[in-house]
Order: sequence, then structure tokens, then C-alpha cells
Amino acid sequence: MRKWLCALLALGMTLGVAVVSACGSDGAGVGMSAVSSPMESGSENSDVESDESSNVDSDVSSEDTSDTSSDADDSSSEEEIFVPDYSSEEELTEYFAEKTGEVTYNTGKDLTIESVAMDTPIYLGGYSEDNVFTVDGGPYSERKLTVVGAGGGVVQAYGGVLVFRNLTIENNTHGFEMNEYRKYYAEFGGKVRFENCKIDCSIQLRNDAEAEFINCEIKSVATDQYSVWVADGSARFDGCTFTGYRALKVHEINGMDVINVTVENCVFESISVKPAIAIDIAEETSTTAITFTGCDIYNCGPWAQDSLEGVDGFYESDQDTTSFDFSATACYLDNALFDFCDGEMIFAV
Repeated sequence: MRKWLCALLALGMTLGVAVVSACGSDGAGVGMSAVSSPMESGSENSDVESDESSNVDSDVSSEDTSDTSSDADDSSSEEEIFVPDYSSEEELTEYFAEKTGEVTYNTGKDLTIESVAMDTPIYLGGYSEDNVFTVDGGPYSERKLTVVGAGGGVVQAYGGVLVFRNLTIENNTHGFEMNEYRKYYAEFGGKVRFENCKIDCSIQLRNDAEAEFINCEIKSVATDQYSVWVADGSARFDGCTFTGYRALKVHEINGMDVINVTVENCVFESISVKPAIAIDIAEETSTTAITFTGCDIYNCGPWAQDSLEGVDGFYESDQDTTSFDFSATACYLDNALFDFCDGEMIFAV
């Protein structure tokens, strides 16, 4: 009996060891599984994070590329639409060629007009009395219109009106042996209008001119040159500012006839060599009318004593001025204020 009990005890111990061994093996398996599971989970998370990161980077990259592409498209669009070609000059007569009617040229280039022959008109466009040719340099008068060549040719529309707007007008002609003085003047005729322009040269009006200068800055660039010389036709100045050495000259030459000159709401400031206007009507039968209205004249030059009459700062004239209207014009000479009415100087207290 004792033998059987011992045998059973031995068998039970053997079975218990096996069971414990088996459980331990399973437990170890579970334990490994439990340990490895977080690692596997971490691997899965890593894959997810990698995928998310990849997706985020991809999205950012896509957005950046899209934005860059969009910017590039915008830049290209702006350059094509808004940026003019400033790289070259254009000869203006070539642009208008045989054009007629209403034509506006919004230029992005500096322009030239070539004057090649004395007393030969430089006509723009084809002939039509309905022509309205406008050349616009933009809002800041940065584009230049330069008269080049030998000089002595009068620029005008071939019928109709020629309008220069927002331009800087310059003269670079080189003159002839005869009438050498004319190289200093860019010559315009017919119906011509300057609006919001900077006149950085001397202009002479000829060929039955009907000229208007509206809100222009007009500068005399040399001691022996007037800003504007009215030699024929008519001229009106409104809201302009004159500076430099000499301002206006009214002087008929070679049988020309100045009909009227009207100066309104203008400022003449420190014209150093001459008074605001020099008048020399050469033709005895002239019926020229000159009107100054609402102008301010500040410390301009003296009148020449060999003239028939004059007032320092304001005018000098080789003919009687009683027919001219100088009303409502204020002249500041040495900071003292004088008013003029029909040529008479009245001290304003």
C-alpha cells in the first residue's frame, strides 16, 4: 500500500511539474506576446505617423507648389498686362502713320519726333479734320517726347487736334547754318494741346497755332531762351507754373499774326532774366489781344529800358499796352504786392 501511495505521489509530482512547465511556457508566451504587442503596436503607430507625416508633407509641398505656381502665373500675368516696354524708343510719326479718327496711344516708351527740313511740317497721321490724336505717357510724366534732328520743322496733326498728356517734352535738335536760333526751339503748330506735361525745353508756336497748355510745369532751360514763344496764331495757358530764366514771349515774325494770348490762373516764380512776358508785336497792323487773369507773379526780372514801356517783374513791351487786359493779376516784386488794371500799376496796401 505504501508503495502505491509513493508511486501515485511521484506521478502527481511529475504531472504538476509538466502542468507548471506548460503554464509557464504559455505564460511566457503570453508575456512575450504582451511585450511584443506594444512593439508591434508601436510599429503600427510609426507606420501611421509616417503615413500622416507623409500626407502632411505632401499636402504642404502640394500647397507650396500650388502657391508658387500661382505666384508665377500672377507675375507672368502682371508683366504681360501692366508692365510696359521701357527698353526702347519709338518714332511717333511711324506709330500714327496713316491713322485717322480718334486714336489714343498709351505709351510705355520714350518717344522721338524727327525734324529733318526747315519750314517743313511734320504731320502726324492721315488727313482728317476729325482727327484727335492723344499721346499719354502715364500718371507721373516719366515718359519723354524728344524732338530730334536738324530742327525747324513744325509738329502738328494732319488736320484735327494733337494732344500730349502726362509727358516730359524735350528738344535735342542741332540747327542749321541759317536761322541758328531755331535749333533751340521745338516747334508746334495747328491745333495742339499739352495737358499735365513738364516742358523742359523752349517751344515756339507757328503755322496758325491754336495751342493750349493746361496744368503744365514750364521751365526755361537757358538764359537766352524763352519757355514759350508765341509767333503765330493763338495760345491759352491755364493753371501753369513758369520757372527758369525767361517765360513768355509774344513776337510776330515773317508776316505771322498773333491773334490772342490768354494767361489764366498761372504762377510765374523767380524768372531771373526777363519779366513774366515780353511783347514785341512787329506788324504795325496787328490786332493782338493779350489777357492776364488771376495770375501771381513772384520776383521776376526787370523790363528792358530800350522797350517802349514796362513794369519790373511783370512785362515789357515795344507797343502801347492800353488795349491789353492785365486785370486781376498780382505781381510780387521784392515781396511788395502790386496789382495791374489796364496797364496801370496800383499799389495794394
